[in-house]
Order: sequence, then C-alpha cells, then structure tokens
Amino acid sequence: KIVITSRNVELNIVDNFRRTKETYKVPYGAIMAKGNGEEVNSGETVAKWDPHTIPVITEVNGFVRFIDMIDGQSITRQADELTGLSSIVVMDTAERMTIGKDLRPSLKIIDNY
Repeated sequence: KIVITSRNVELNIVDNFRRTKETYKVPYGAIMAKGNGEEVNSGETVAKWDPHTIPVITEVNGFVRFIDMIDGQSITRQADELTGLSSIVVMDTAERMTIGKDLRPSLKIIDNY
C-alpha cells in the first residue's frame, strides 16, 4: 500500500489521450488504492483517508514508547459509543491535578523495546 507522506500531492485522472479530466488534492496520510498508471473505473475508490484524524507517520522502523502518559494525571481514555473504539486524550495542563502538571506526554520511536 502507498501512504501519502507529502502535503502537496495531486491526483490527476487522465483519458486515453493523456488529457487531464479531473484533478484532486490528496491529503497527508491518505492510503492509495491505485498506483501510478493503473486503470480506474467510474465509481472506483482511488484513495482513502479519515478527515477527522491527523496522522503521525514515521520515516524510521522501531517501537512506539509512550512518555509521561499516565491515566488520570496527563491523559484520559475516551470510548466512542458508536464504534466502541477507545481514544487516548492528552489533558490540557490547566485541567491536570498538581501531580500531573510537570508531565510532558509524548510519543517516542525507539530502536529496541
């Protein structure tokens, strides 16, 4: 699968005579269902993305480590009632109790787990 890692990608639909028929901006993090030069049919999905999410895309291999993410002190967990999916939400510093004020929640990509 091809993941878009640039913020200025355009998708051009061209006809058999190489004339551009349609042009679309493809957002950062979109997943392409078709590759360069592949034929597409009317109504076919060419790219997918979630407009409500800003993806974080790493350019290196490794493991994700959560830093200073402590439930109830720097983060809260929220469940979506419709999907049942759980999300981690970083609490604003002003919302935190004294014990969590100095925490700096972050993600770190590391070589070894």
